[in-house]
Amino acid sequence: MNPQTVGDLGPALEALYRILNQFAHLPAATFEAGKIVLRSGVAPGVSITLHHSYAAFEAWREALDIDPATVDRWESSHDSHDAYAVLEGETAFAGVPVRLRGFTSPVRVPAAPDTVAA
Repeated sequence: MNPQTVGDLGPALEALYRILNQFAHLPAATFEAGKIVLRSGVAPGVSITLHHSYAAFEAWREALDIDPATVDRWESSHDSHDAYAVLEGETAFAGVPVRLRGFTSPVRVPAAPDTVAA
């Protein structure tokens, strides 16, 4: 469905209202009800975006019951000083698609030390 009117967004707005009430204790986020991009295409739904930390993303992921194995993760940067990790998962809440996205500092894995042959 491609929403044409505000009325078409009714289910997404209702789901967002329920999310805000049920999860009022979770970290603040940016919320959007409207057309969202999902793996399967574009659909009316709710987008929740976090710019805090991995812990904030995890709190929302657990609350929305998103399987951690289905969360996509990649690193991005504008330059070497502006690197960040992007985490993204999808679910449905109150019958409406929900996309959860988090931007966090990337977790760096230290390089293995060089070995010297004896």
